[in-house]
Amino acid sequence: MERYNCATLEELRKIPAQTLVGEQETQHHVTIDGYVLPDTPYALRKQGVHNEEAVIHGYNAEESGPFILFSHANLSNYEEKVRRWAGEYADDILALYDPSTDEEADRYWAKIYGAIFFNYSHYCLNRLEQENGVPSWEYLFTKDNGRLGSWHSGEMVYTFGVIPADSKLYTEKDRKLSEMMHGYLVNFVKNGDPNGGALSGFDQSPDSSKVMEFGVITGMIEEPDLALYEVLDRMYGW
Repeated sequence: MERYNCATLEELRKIPAQTLVGEQETQHHVTIDGYVLPDTPYALRKQGVHNEEAVIHGYNAEESGPFILFSHANLSNYEEKVRRWAGEYADDILALYDPSTDEEADRYWAKIYGAIFFNYSHYCLNRLEQENGVPSWEYLFTKDNGRLGSWHSGEMVYTFGVIPADSKLYTEKDRKLSEMMHGYLVNFVKNGDPNGGALSGFDQSPDSSKVMEFGVITGMIEEPDLALYEVLDRMYGW
């Protein structure tokens, strides 16, 4: 309102859409307006203010892929990147991920970046919901394929059961995995629990130490980046 010198919502609504659409690049963060969002989602959940009766959620093994396409790491810049984001906790993270090659540095940075911006939030959400008495099931999607694979949003085509019938990027194993993931989702939508019928084994993990892996192998596994998340817990003051 200040930027466009508007005093009311009516004045804001007169601004052309072509002008407002550019705001998405700078104004895409949560806006605490006191009405739609009286506080941050984190604070509201901590207070037990939520609408969910049950939650199914998860993240992908390579969430960071499309976001670091032009900012890859190597041995010469890896430590600086970690220190820029982790500050006083950088030493703890560097002790967990100490690369000896450029390839390792790039892989570790992708993992750390993905955790900070995507994965860790699921680790927190899962525990928050459990604390609030909300059943919560968390997954980790790891299946690679000829296209997005386990990049950010790569699991959607599997989850919703919409792998193109004529696509050569997906094998029969991909289609079987999609059938399973879609089945878990349908069970959840219908009954508030992904398990049911021929599908089972998707367990809750109140402390987020385990997740359901959807990949070449499917089943409950230990959270692979638990040590990193524990550092982030200290970093963010969980």
